[in-house]
Amino acid sequence: MLTLVVGIAASSTPGSDFQSSTAIASLALVPFAVWLTAGLLNSESDASFAVAAVGSGSAVRYRAFSILSIVALTVPLVLFSTVLAWARDKHALQVSVTHILVGLLAQFAAVLMGCALGALVSRPIVTRVGVAWIVGVLLSLSAITLPGSPVRTSVSILISDSPADASNYWWVLVIELALTTLFFVGGLRLFVRRL
Repeated sequence: MLTLVVGIAASSTPGSDFQSSTAIASLALVPFAVWLTAGLLNSESDASFAVAAVGSGSAVRYRAFSILSIVALTVPLVLFSTVLAWARDKHALQVSVTHILVGLLAQFAAVLMGCALGALVSRPIVTRVGVAWIVGVLLSLSAITLPGSPVRTSVSILISDSPADASNYWWVLVIELALTTLFFVGGLRLFVRRL
């Protein structure tokens, strides 16, 4: 979280625009969400997992709620980074609600992608923690750099267009968020089948 806040504060010097700050936040949220998800899912011992799974009714239900609670943990971070980007914009009063929604959509797409990737590199899919971290870093970089990736598409929309033009692409970001959600649900289904 500290890296995200420092990255936004350093990149969004007073006078920078809201869109580039939320784009940088989106880029930072992917490895953060991978790290958070893999770290929390891998830190639980097998015995505590078994007890919690019995208490919640099934291992699948417990793991699904664990991953969804990790997504919920990132919501305050996304809102905080959006408020920080808005507060540091030199034209803060000219930032429309559409621009804020576009920034939020891009950041939530990054969170969902990162949590899905984090679930895919955690136990029981990848059993060795060191291998999981290496694969997690490579998948994070792939999610950020590969053409056609929802995160890269949303960031390129936020960076390449003027503030007036980016609000015209809100529908593209909704489609990208839907694709990321499908990837998230698919990753979650693959993950819980391995239990």
